[in-house]
Amino acid sequence: TAPGAIKKSALAVVRDGKLLVVKPRNSSYLLMPGGKPKLGESAVAALKREIMEELDCSIDESSLAFLGTFEDAAAGRSSTTVSIDLYSGKLIGTPRPSSEIEELEWISVSDIKMPQLSPVIKNKIVPFLVDKGILK
Repeated sequence: TAPGAIKKSALAVVRDGKLLVVKPRNSSYLLMPGGKPKLGESAVAALKREIMEELDCSIDESSLAFLGTFEDAAAGRSSTTVSIDLYSGKLIGTPRPSSEIEELEWISVSDIKMPQLSPVIKNKIVPFLVDKGILK
């Protein structure tokens, strides 16, 4: 991870060929659901806490799989790098916007040109998920 990089854990939730992304309040960007681990918190513990806060869902831990770490410019801050530990997993419950999340969107591969998608989703995560056959 680059110095000064934002470290996050995120969950790739794919349903019916679409990827779940979230739009935080006071932001025009669509981001991956998840967030920054607190001091001493593991990536998975942070992920479970953030998903509960943002989507009002828990994660089926038996379904969790580490997909990799993806780095790119942070959304709206080209001089800052974001480094995302990405997991795939199944949600328990129906996701709905909660806490700082204003809306949820399910995007398909054809939505990759959307200007509000964060660079890491557009440039790294969606191509990876397509390459692995997770997203079609």
